[in-house]
Amino acid sequence: MQNPVKKSEAIKSKAKSLGLSDCAILHVKVLKTEKVHFQKWSANDFHGEMKYKERNAEKRLNPALLLENAKTIIVVLRN
Repeated sequence: MQNPVKKSEAIKSKAKSLGLSDCAILHVKVLKTEKVHFQKWSANDFHGEMKYKERNAEKRLNPALLLENAKTIIVVLRN
C-alpha cells in the first residue's frame, strides 16, 4: 500500500491537473462545533430559497451516515 502522504499528494496533483482550484482531504467526523452554527443559520432562514439545505441535517453534520465505514472525504473546489 502506498504511503498516505504520497497518496494525498497524488490526489491533489490530479485535481490540479484537471483544472480544479483546490483540493482538501479530511477525516470523517461528526461536526459538533458546526452543529450550533448550522442550526442558527437554518433557523434564521439564511439559506433563502435553497430549502434543500434543511433536508438531511444529520447527514450534513455527520458524513459517516452517508456511507458506512467511510474514513476520508475528498473535497474539491472549482472556481
